[in-house]
Amino acid sequence: MLFTLARCQFHGELFFSIFIYRRTIFLLFVIIANTSSKYNQRIGNWELEIENW
Repeated sequence: MLFTLARCQFHGELFFSIFIYRRTIFLLFVIIANTSSKYNQRIGNWELEIENW
């Protein structure tokens, strides 16, 4: 009983940390895309830069 509860808690924390990690990566990606398009003034080419990135 206790082992199952601990295992469920571990999986919950693992899922939560992966969720936060993916969300942080996404936010960083959006910020990088916005700043690069502002500095370079190449909003049309930002999709091409993502493919090369």
